[in-house]
Amino acid sequence: MNTTLSLLALAFASVALLLSVAVARRTKQVLDGQHDDTAARPVVPVGKQFPQDTPLTGLRGEAVPLGADQRDPVLLGVFSAGCAGCADQLPVFKERIRRHHVERGRVVSFVVGEGPLADEFVRELDDVGSVVRQDVDGPVLEPLGVRNFPAFGVVDASGQVVFWANQAPSLDDVLDRFAGDPEVAR
Repeated sequence: MNTTLSLLALAFASVALLLSVAVARRTKQVLDGQHDDTAARPVVPVGKQFPQDTPLTGLRGEAVPLGADQRDPVLLGVFSAGCAGCADQLPVFKERIRRHHVERGRVVSFVVGEGPLADEFVRELDDVGSVVRQDVDGPVLEPLGVRNFPAFGVVDASGQVVFWANQAPSLDDVLDRFAGDPEVAR
């Protein structure tokens, strides 16, 4: 019986040692930046040209002021129904737009996903600008490489992304840049 307990203890100790080595190895990979977790890396589309050949129509049926028809800089908001931070940041986004007096025709929001939360995002965002529903592999978000939510940006009058924030705390930076730049916030 003592031999059986000793062998069992030795087996558990071996498994614990192997798990410890695996955790240490993974920790080293993460700290060295060698992990292949591209989905978690933020994509910053600054410098990318907004897809010019993609005419967009908002959910009200209006032409969305982006791409080939764009004449002024536009503030972007990208929200996903699967994003916990999106629901928290949506009221902040709306409040900041109102505080900075950004015209409705200069705000475009993209909503990713389906269901009641996505529908609520659409209703809320429709108050402040055009709303477009699109998947991440759609004709706008996929070429820009948007995969992190919420995301906020500024597209200048030439259709180039000039400012981008992948993290909700950067919302103020985007809106301050949009509202504070005389060329952007006419």
